[in-house]
Amino acid sequence: MQRVETAPPISLRPAETLAPIKRATTFQSIAFVVFATMLIRIAIIGLASLLSVFDRSGSIRTFIDGVNDQFFVGNYVIAVGLAIYLHYRLTRGEQMNVLFETFTHMLRNRSAIIGTVLIFFILIVGDFAPVIATHNPIQPLFGTEGLPPRPQSAPPCIPAFGCEYALNILGIDLNVRDLFSRIVYGARTSLTVGIASVSFAIAIGTMIGLVSGYAGGWVDNLLMMFMDVLLAFPSLLLAIAIVTIQGPGLDNALLAIAIVSIPVYARLTRASVLSVKELEFVTAERSLGAAPGRILFQQILPNTLTPLIVQGTLGIGGAVLEAAALSFIGLGAQPPQPEWGQMLSEARSYVFSAPHLVFFPGIAIMITVLGFNLLGDGLRDALDPRLSRR
Repeated sequence: MQRVETAPPISLRPAETLAPIKRATTFQSIAFVVFATMLIRIAIIGLASLLSVFDRSGSIRTFIDGVNDQFFVGNYVIAVGLAIYLHYRLTRGEQMNVLFETFTHMLRNRSAIIGTVLIFFILIVGDFAPVIATHNPIQPLFGTEGLPPRPQSAPPCIPAFGCEYALNILGIDLNVRDLFSRIVYGARTSLTVGIASVSFAIAIGTMIGLVSGYAGGWVDNLLMMFMDVLLAFPSLLLAIAIVTIQGPGLDNALLAIAIVSIPVYARLTRASVLSVKELEFVTAERSLGAAPGRILFQQILPNTLTPLIVQGTLGIGGAVLEAAALSFIGLGAQPPQPEWGQMLSEARSYVFSAPHLVFFPGIAIMITVLGFNLLGDGLRDALDPRLSRR
């Protein structure tokens, strides 16, 4: 009797369930929680800094400084909890969320990983400054036992390595203050200025770009003409002019850096809006009678965030450099506030006699700017759908 071959049974599962199931690995989950924690802390720092800038009474700044000094561990407990909850929301189904899948693509980029590590390191140093710092960053060390005979600009001293004087990991500055402690607390200042100024610039620039690109006509011409006028001036020179008018200080420097950065994000948003507003789904919304506000914020804005995220990450590094430059010429942070640019300004005449006073603050600036630049490059590669993802 001849054997009859039968076909295999046909699966009745829906087509979407036939795709291979992608689940997060342990490494991806841990990396996502760390990365999300960093983003949450950066968002909190930016929001708190903006609130403190517009608070002329100083009560909000005093409250924020107290929370950062006394409850810095609690800040991370909250951030880690939110990151874990976000991870659960993005990976609870059989298929991982598109945001989590994008993050897994970013993990394949070495620049993004190195940048994330550098930024998270600087963030940890600034948040845990009360624990990491060995001395008060403002109080001189006069009267402290074990100081060298001439403590001004004394070189680094670590007793465990054979130094016979008191512990000063990175040396002592010209005002007999511990340089290591000032650099540690300076991380707070630099990150605050960079994150807050870029957040303010993105918020204002995005609104201008949305209105300009969607409205068109004379509104577009008027807004872009004003942006072109701001772009015509060198950014640092315009920031110096604004701070000179408002008066020296860290808050005014923050606002000046934000103002000169607005045209970049406005033009970037406008370019994205011009390309998105003519697509079919936007035309369909418009034909159904949707309000302009709904079209802008529910359809167009989500599709313009990718270049803003990349440019904002790169912009934080530039803002840190501009803040250091303003402090270097005396228009940013004022003594005795610990800030890396201001520390370079104090020691600029002692480059050869006390090079550690210039070297270590410069290294701190370089690490911070490098971290944000590398992360920005990695995000650009991960968020660009035209790049092959192998």
